[in-house]
Amino acid sequence: MITSLTRKPMRVVPYSSVLKYAAQSAKDADKSNVTASTVSNVSKKPAPVKFLKSASVSNSNTSSGQRLLKQVLKVFKQQQCDKLKTRDLIASLCSDHSKQWSTYNKGKEITARQLGGLLKPYGVASHDLYYPEGNAKGYFRKDVRKAYKRLKGKETPE
Repeated sequence: MITSLTRKPMRVVPYSSVLKYAAQSAKDADKSNVTASTVSNVSKKPAPVKFLKSASVSNSNTSSGQRLLKQVLKVFKQQQCDKLKTRDLIASLCSDHSKQWSTYNKGKEITARQLGGLLKPYGVASHDLYYPEGNAKGYFRKDVRKAYKRLKGKETPE
């Protein structure tokens, strides 16, 4: 008979809460005059903990997603349109070689999937765009502007 090995689900907690819990446990152990070995024998083994990086640990003030939102708004302003195909947006982003988007993908230009992955946390998703020459995936200016307004909390340039 084959039995399946099941793993306990992993809890995901911020590192700061683990430190608070450890400090509180140490205080409680001191108050009750119980040694650490007795506490570990009595208590059940907790589920494994996976630590999350804090958002404040980032090296720069703006993330790549925030820089991308700003650059996408500039592209919409330059093109003077309300919707852009994904491939046209990538071409415009990568035309300026001083920006990171032309070498974002291991020395190559950013892909459509990477673009979508960077914009997704800000609530910007690609849509089906309809043109006379055919349909394509792309982005609306209003979605990017809304995300940028939420991020900055103020009006963005038109």
